[in-house]
Amino acid sequence: MMTKFFSRKLTMMGSVFAIILILLLLTWYNESNYTYMTLYTGNIDTLEIENATQVRVESTASVEDRLLAITKGLSDQIFKLPMELLEIREIFNQKIAIVNVMETRDSPDLYPWNTGYFQGSTGGAITSITLVESYLQNGYEGEWIDGVKFLYEGETIEFEHVFGLQQTQYRSIKYVLDQLDENDELLPGIILKSKFKSEDLREVAYELEGEFPANVLMDYNSENSTVHAMIFESPLRALEIEIPFTDKLIPYKESFDWMIHIQNPEVFQSELKAYDQKLYQELLDTGSIELSLTFSSFSSWLIAESEYSSSMEFVEFIERAE
Repeated sequence: MMTKFFSRKLTMMGSVFAIILILLLLTWYNESNYTYMTLYTGNIDTLEIENATQVRVESTASVEDRLLAITKGLSDQIFKLPMELLEIREIFNQKIAIVNVMETRDSPDLYPWNTGYFQGSTGGAITSITLVESYLQNGYEGEWIDGVKFLYEGETIEFEHVFGLQQTQYRSIKYVLDQLDENDELLPGIILKSKFKSEDLREVAYELEGEFPANVLMDYNSENSTVHAMIFESPLRALEIEIPFTDKLIPYKESFDWMIHIQNPEVFQSELKAYDQKLYQELLDTGSIELSLTFSSFSSWLIAESEYSSSMEFVEFIERAE
């Protein structure tokens, strides 16, 4: 009797262990079919990038499905406000995710974009870090987008403290100027033509050679007839050049996101007038217009802690890349 009792008990224990093992294997199998995408934020004190949370996606999920999961995660878990992935658009042979953020009309007590997340120096910076880093996924090594463009209620974002969101943000190809030689190719068709550094390591200049397309905001100053361009989208914006000075100074990182002086403004204005009289008049009347252009010969000159100047040459008009 005792032997039969222990035999039945051992059989039951074996069955329990078998069930547990099966459950563990099923859990492992299910989890092996999924992976996680990290959502990021910025540290409130240092603005350093930090992990916020993760969203689960199928291991075989497409780029679009992964972006949709990130959008839902940011909307539901971080901002608590509507967001939508509109499309993945090809601009100058680069894959750009277009993301629209929206206010909610159903819950007016929720923290809004316009007077909440987009306001304040620190708050705006953290919002920008959260959005940009979560979509760019710089640590992800699989197939991915080249950049992300954000819209607010379907329009360009033009709030002061998230000014960078007005431009498309790119995954960067990073270089250090000191480690580059003249004639090194930085991007297809773009080489480092020359570089200079003063003996005291406080003055740096360099020049890139090659043509590149860009969607830009052209800004005209009627008082001195100068023209500058802010690049919204361009292969050049995917380039980041770190420029070291002396050991005591923080290196400058060139990301081509400031107003850039046009070296040949007279040629630009003359050709714009011939290209489109209405656009030419709009530039004179309002001081700014959006165009798609080809540029070349980017040059930059920096003096540590004091001055910075960059310029490029207008080449020709191209059809607007949409």
